[in-house]
Amino acid sequence: MATNKKQLDLSNLEFDGIKANIKEYLKGQNEFVDYDFDGSGMSVMLDVMAYTTHYMGFHTNMAVNEAFLDTATLRNSVVSHAKSIGYIPKSVTAAEAIVKLTFDTTGYDPSYIIVEKGTQFISNITGVPLPFTNLGTVNIFADEGGEFNGEIKIHQGELKALEWTYDAISESQSFLIKDDTCDRSTIQMLVNDKPWEVNTVLSELDGASNVFFIQEGLDGVSEIYFGNGIFGKIPLDGQSVRITYLSTKGAAGNYTSTINEQTFALESTIDNVYTGEEVTLDTVDISSLGAVAETTENIKLTAPRAYERQDRAVTAEDYKNILIEKYPNIESIAVWGGEDNDPPQYGAVFICIKPKHGLELSPLTKQKLTTDILARYNMLAINPIITAPEYTYIDVVSTVKYNPVLTSLSAGEIQTKVMQDIANFFEQEVSAFKVIMRYSRLVNTIDLADESISNNLTSIKFYKKFFIQASNTVGNYIFKYDNAITPGTAVSSVFGNTTDGTQYALLDDGQGNILLYDIVNEIFLNTEQGTINYETGVIELIGFRPVLDTNSVISLYATPQSNDINAIRSNLLILNNSSVTMQSIN
Repeated sequence: MATNKKQLDLSNLEFDGIKANIKEYLKGQNEFVDYDFDGSGMSVMLDVMAYTTHYMGFHTNMAVNEAFLDTATLRNSVVSHAKSIGYIPKSVTAAEAIVKLTFDTTGYDPSYIIVEKGTQFISNITGVPLPFTNLGTVNIFADEGGEFNGEIKIHQGELKALEWTYDAISESQSFLIKDDTCDRSTIQMLVNDKPWEVNTVLSELDGASNVFFIQEGLDGVSEIYFGNGIFGKIPLDGQSVRITYLSTKGAAGNYTSTINEQTFALESTIDNVYTGEEVTLDTVDISSLGAVAETTENIKLTAPRAYERQDRAVTAEDYKNILIEKYPNIESIAVWGGEDNDPPQYGAVFICIKPKHGLELSPLTKQKLTTDILARYNMLAINPIITAPEYTYIDVVSTVKYNPVLTSLSAGEIQTKVMQDIANFFEQEVSAFKVIMRYSRLVNTIDLADESISNNLTSIKFYKKFFIQASNTVGNYIFKYDNAITPGTAVSSVFGNTTDGTQYALLDDGQGNILLYDIVNEIFLNTEQGTINYETGVIELIGFRPVLDTNSVISLYATPQSNDINAIRSNLLILNNSSVTMQSIN
């Protein structure tokens, strides 16, 4: 009688491990004592059994993983789990811009001018012409001076339409838009030429509500479906259904150039009369807010947060999570309560966003975030305030000692590597809110740039920039470095009047005063321009009136008491310049 001399190891699901386990198990049976498993046809049978077990184990493991949101990998599974907790993933989102239209009505006598839905505009984005469209009809009336002009919001993309007849018997309860360029937020519907509204809140509906619903279906398509007669009306048999949506290129529609102003041109005729020759277009707000479709990993991250928040914003963390979820163009975000503000402002929550493109949000973006997003979740007692980042610029000066014997690179090549590594260090570790620029890590980054580097001597300065218009206007300015400043080190860039050749600078006297220095005559003028608090790092210019004949940007430099520099609240640390000197030690 055969005896089982070995238990089968069930813990190893890799092919080689399974085959080895089966072989060892069979060797423990009396029937297979001294059997040559590798040199016989049994080897093929072992392969078949091992492969079968491996595949079954793999698919079972996959099936179990897909049953949970945090372990699922397939997008369809992740989307399904997200929907079960009320979260609908975001589709590709069209960029938005605001343009001002001014009409030349010579020869016409309009009561008002109609800019129809679907009017076409065009703009060059990084050299590529892209279409823009207005999603709703706008009527433009004459102003008090009799001039016809008005601002309209336009979206990047082209309007597309789909039509079908509702079949109450055979019609499925959903309709698919198989277009991955569809911005779901722009979908509009007409049933028998009457508008139906998209809805996400069932508690507001009854059986007579003319609404439809949108969700992400299988394979990422947009799925449209109607109510069940209890929550939302069911269309009648034979009624015509027409939907329109915007086909967009998403983030490609964002205007990111810092060199040229964005311009738009009219591609359509307005009111069947006005062409590009009779219409002047001015850009009020450049195109922004365009985004790619939400990634699977982002859905897994944001869906539980949305469920936890329960469609309301109370804490600072709620506001942060909502904006991360709804606005994908965030590189870094800081949110703090009014009680933590300087000065305190109770009943407010402050929001500061560094966008992925540009230094700060455009007015259009701020308006959209406030009215279209935050207003939906905001509690009445809380006032959300979107503020611009306060940039503190960093200059790094480093003398790098190296041994040329230990490298094949020239001094110039090593210098380039060091400067690039400094830039990478700031981009990867510093360019976010609420971080600390660690001096030790910066020095270590420089040392590791090349194996020939023995050490470095590195110093840091930081500064603020402020814009002064060419005028004699007296102004007060406050600069918050949020770090202690070494007494006697604050100094401004040179400013003056090119007409009479005067040149001045602001200097710190080491006693807490900011003085005006005449560079041409090399004397201090007996005028205090402001004060400096060395411990808090706050510089105030009081009644500052530079006599300038051209607009100017003035930089106010200082040396920190500590080389570890904090970025708190709305402050961001930005590398402005790195100066590297190579010094051979051989």
